[in-house]
Formats: sequence, structure tokens, C-alpha cells
Amino acid sequence: MDYSKEAIREYVNPSNKVVEDLSKIENLKEGAEMFMKHVRAGDKMMIVVDEDCDGYTSSAFFLNYFNKLFPSVVQNNIKYVVHPNKAHGIPIDLIDEEKLIIAPDSSSNEYDIHKELKERGIDVLVIDHHEAPKFSEYACVINNQLGEYPNKSLSGVGMVWKFCSYFDKLMNTNYAYELLDLAALGVCADMMDLRPLETRWVMVNGTTTINNPFIRAMCIKNEYSIKGQLNPHKIAFYLAPGINSVTRIGTIEEKLTLFESMLDFKAYELIPSTARGKKGQMETRVEQSCRNCINIRNRQNRSKDEITEELEKKIKDKNLLDNRLLIIKNTNPINTGITGLVANQIANKYQRPTLILNRRDQTGQITWEGSGRNYSNSPLKDLRGFLESTGLVMYAQGHASAFGCGITDDNFTEFVQKTNELLKDIEFN
Repeated sequence: MDYSKEAIREYVNPSNKVVEDLSKIENLKEGAEMFMKHVRAGDKMMIVVDEDCDGYTSSAFFLNYFNKLFPSVVQNNIKYVVHPNKAHGIPIDLIDEEKLIIAPDSSSNEYDIHKELKERGIDVLVIDHHEAPKFSEYACVINNQLGEYPNKSLSGVGMVWKFCSYFDKLMNTNYAYELLDLAALGVCADMMDLRPLETRWVMVNGTTTINNPFIRAMCIKNEYSIKGQLNPHKIAFYLAPGINSVTRIGTIEEKLTLFESMLDFKAYELIPSTARGKKGQMETRVEQSCRNCINIRNRQNRSKDEITEELEKKIKDKNLLDNRLLIIKNTNPINTGITGLVANQIANKYQRPTLILNRRDQTGQITWEGSGRNYSNSPLKDLRGFLESTGLVMYAQGHASAFGCGITDDNFTEFVQKTNELLKDIEFN
């Protein structure tokens, strides 16, 4: 199957009536000037690859775009890092001689880190979509949830697309449009609302013109199911799950291979094969990455099913459904990479907002930290905001229905009592 531009009909054309005005995005010009200052100076830079599909596509979009404008800068001056485990934000301990940190799809609210880096003479450019209380004083933050930009449904890669579109406008190029397949993948994987016209425009154009080497290879590998045409349903079932499985439980080498297979200037390089029976042979990075996505997803699903079965027994034995929130505490921590995945499955099965928390004792204080997930059509629309409103959580960061959270052991009993009282009149079913 030919997935080239020429072979796939592009049935929605760019239109200023659909795509929102770039001037409505706060700090866009300032962010572009910050980036170009370091490009001109020949400074070393670091891009932080956030640990999910939207994060990977956000950073890949950024690097692929600027590789078209400044290939020497991208390939020699910009270091990219992935987290060794399922973590988010700026890994400050990995910063070496870099003068600019670029954080797509994360870090809007890491105010203390922004300040520390600013004091060290390091600039921070955030291109994000997560909710945050305010703009940072010490970083340049471009975020559609802050300010007056009307489209709140663009994910991190969607905001990177807007950032790059600003450069297209300045340079009279159209490179950002050529990368919309990455934007469509990230927007869909992050479960964004596809009803706003601009987001719909990204999705339609991004699924009809497949240029990215990784997406093209995955489409070919899943040709029987995709049948030559992507759509949100097919992304959700055949592309995004494999990527997310690697970001959750893959090794650091597997994560790097996946990310680099999305880079136009890295994907087709030959690397030693890891396929069974092919020791000593070579294969392309993108070929290895596609195989990894399938194998790791299968491994992840087996682990998820085993853990879910154990937790369901705990729910029954300890009568955990007696509380309004389904809260599962694990003294023997489960794999943090799949905590959210298991929480999502349990929330949907029991039709109850769910917290799966692992015991931690790293600073002499016992805490319970993990993932929160809500179920579809829950009467409690903003679970994350509800937890924050109790005043008893250490943090609740992420989306309204899918986020990371933590509670100190000292506050736990009061937290359960308070949430039971606040939710006593809400019917979960």
C-alpha cells in the first residue's frame, strides 16, 4: 500500500476560516525569539521528551520541523532526553552545558524548576496544553489553557504545530503542514475533543497525508486493519497503544529507538537487529521500533491483566466499594508504568472514580502516590479538580479525568472521610 502524498487524496484544504489566528496565542513571538537567540549563538539546547504518545510526537514534530530549517543546529546542538521511567517534566539532573531547555507537552507548572534554571542562566521554553494556575515568571510558556486562545482542545503536539506555523509565516514556508500526521497521532492519543473545527482540521489532514516514517511503517504493518486510510478509531486501536506501552514499560534503549524512529533524519539508519534468530544482522531503526511496539504491548497487556485480577480480589475482600471513591492502596507497589492503565480499566468496569496508589517512604514520610482515573459519563466531571478542592492531597496533576496524584499517610483517613461526605449524594453506577 502506498501511503505517499500522491497516493492518498487530501480532501480538506487549509483554510484561515478554520485555523485559529496565531496572534491569539500568548508568548508565541517571545518563544520564537528565545529559540532563535540560542540558534544564532550556536548554544547547546536540550528537548525533554515527555513520557506518552503526545509527548513523543510533540518533540518529534519540533525536531523534524526545525531540521528542515536548520539541520546542522538540530543534529549537532539539540540533545533529546527521555525519562528512564514513567515520569514527566524537566529532569534537571540531566542538564549539562545546555543554555535552553525546550519542554513540549509538559512543565507549565514547574515554577521552582523554572526559577532555579533561570538563576543558573538557562532559558526554558514550554509548549504545552496542561492546565496550570498561571504563566511562569521564569520561563516562556506557550499554553492554550492559559490566556485567550479559543481552542482548548489542541494537545501538546497541537501547540507545537502552532509554534512551527508561526515560523512558516515568517519564513514563507509550509513545513508544519507536512508534519500534521504526527499532530493527528498525538491529538488522538491524548483523547482530545475533536469537535472544534481547528482540531478536526488537524485530524482530517493529518490522517490523509502520511509522511512520517514511523507512522507510515505502522500503517503498513497493520494494513489488514487500517486498509489504507487512518482515522481516529484506527489510531486509537492500532497505533497509539503500542507507543504508550513502550513509554510505560520499555527499556531506555527501546524508548530511544521509538522516538528516533519518528525523526526523519534517524528513522532509516541501520542498527543491530534484535529480532529472534537475526543476531549479527542489521535492520532499520523504524523496523525495529514497530516490532518493539507490538511485542511490548503484548507484554504490557499480560501484566495488566494479572495485576487487574489481583486488585479485583482486593476490592472484594476489603469491601473497597463501600467508599465513594474506589481507592486501592498497594503496600507492595505495582509497576508505575501501568498504574494508570490498570486504574482506567478498573474505573470503567466498576463505574467508579478510581485511585490506585503505591506506598512510598523515600524521605522518612509515608506517602501514597499513583494514578487517578474517572470513567466515561461519570457525574463527577472533574475528578482531579475535586481532589485538589479537598485540600488534603499533596498534588493532583494532569487532566481532569486522568492524572497523577499523591496523599500523605497522615492525611489519608481524613481524605477518605471527607470525600465520602462530599460525594454522598452523587450516584455512581
